[in-house]
Amino acid sequence: STGLLLAEVARQVKAKYDPAAWAALSEAEQATAITAHATHCWHHIRNIVLKAQSTAQAAHVKEALKEELETFAAYERMTTDFDAVLRADYKELHHGGRYHKGK
Repeated sequence: STGLLLAEVARQVKAKYDPAAWAALSEAEQATAITAHATHCWHHIRNIVLKAQSTAQAAHVKEALKEELETFAAYERMTTDFDAVLRADYKELHHGGRYHKGK
């Protein structure tokens, strides 16, 4: 459950501190140190968690496949933008097909 996951995150953060250093923190500082964000919304996960990874991956793949990508015509809509792939997959595979945004 989400509660167990958040408790484990808090335990691991606290374990990284020297016990004296942790004890020296105020309750507010301790609470800030163990604050975690949990979401079950796929769109938020993709936009918040995966965005930085996707951007880095797209830049890497674009450089690595530069010559190959130049062989495609514009109408073939080839992209290294992983967000676009995620959106297309979601649009194609999501039950009800309710997601209408994307490239």
